[in-house]
Amino acid sequence: ILIESSVAPSVNTSIKYFEDCKKSIESLYLAAVESEWIVINDGCSEESSKKVQNILSTYKGKPKLLYESLSHNQGLSTARNYAVSKSSGKYILFLDADDCLAKHTIMTMLNCCMKVVSLLFSDSWDCDEEMNVLLRRRKRKLFDLHVRYKGTKYDPLLYFDFVYQPQLIKRSDFDAIDGFNELLHLGEDVDLLLRLSDLSKQPNFAYVSIPTYKYRNNPEGICNNL
Repeated sequence: ILIESSVAPSVNTSIKYFEDCKKSIESLYLAAVESEWIVINDGCSEESSKKVQNILSTYKGKPKLLYESLSHNQGLSTARNYAVSKSSGKYILFLDADDCLAKHTIMTMLNCCMKVVSLLFSDSWDCDEEMNVLLRRRKRKLFDLHVRYKGTKYDPLLYFDFVYQPQLIKRSDFDAIDGFNELLHLGEDVDLLLRLSDLSKQPNFAYVSIPTYKYRNNPEGICNNL
């Protein structure tokens, strides 16, 4: 399994949160699962790059660490596609550099049947800047509507990204749609979800009603600076 994190200029001032991200990877329960954590430096400043490397120098997690730097900022889609090209994992999980995974994330999701779906997702926690839980994102109702109305104009996936994070994606299906559209610098996640969904006329997403991802409401993050 590939776990990917991108560090970009837009989050240079959020490097302090990357330590929390690293610690969540270190604390993952993985049993005998082969895994890798690929960190992409998408054109950070020299100062921020040094801070990231200093944080990674103390990394002691089970997933094999690979750190790659792009020559200049190319955007989230390009950084993620590049990470996947460097990986050998059969499944992909994208983790924002200022967010965290729960200890049970990987095993909870892998214990579900991934062989028959393109993507598996779960509930998540919305947290404040200090990672105190504010609310739980419950996704069951919207997922049930998606299963019921897929292929019609009533499918909520056409109008709203209820999947959000986390997403465990089957690598072969990610490759089948050529990954993220690198021409998009906004809405690339929704575009990927729609193209993955289009791989099958039948529902090919699965859902776990257990929170496994901690989303930080970062005032300096991309979503708060559009």
